Amino acid sequence: MNAPSRKNKKLLVFPAGMPKAIEYAKHISDAEVIGASSVKSDPAREYFDVWEQLPYVNDSSFSESLKLLIGKHGITHIYSPHQVVWYYLNENLGQFEPTITLVNRAPLKEGLEGYYEALDFAKEGFSNLCLPSLRDPKKDLSDLEKAALYRNFTLIPGECDFNKLNGFYQV
Repeated sequence: MNAPSRKNKKLLVFPAGMPKAIEYAKHISDAEVIGASSVKSDPAREYFDVWEQLPYVNDSSFSESLKLLIGKHGITHIYSPHQVVWYYLNENLGQFEPTITLVNRAPLKEGLEGYYEALDFAKEGFSNLCLPSLRDPKKDLSDLEKAALYRNFTLIPGECDFNKLNGFYQV
């Protein structure tokens, strides 16, 4: 099945005032993007061609207001970088708007993904390498220490691969 054209794909970004929401919306080229916020004077409004107001997710009128907004703009997809909003949508969207796709995973999981990958790498990638603890050179670093070392090293811009990490650590 072909992906919907930009004309047919309508993406709601909510809450659109979060930095992750603004950054995400800037890179969307295959959909019409609608920003929405519960904050009446949200300065993020300037980043969106179409802007709407929604009540807070814990407001009793939220579901009905969201349904109306979906109908008004023909929303087909929703992106939410806010953990509480994402969780609410993940749990409830299918009950009242089953055709809408929530495009992102849980923000908390996305935020921790690099750490989980580092821990996996520490358990497997370092398995044949002895990295002595600075506190006790007779002991190898724990998996958590290896993961922290690997994660922080991979955040350095440039060509920082595992062999360089090993070399730096040995020095």
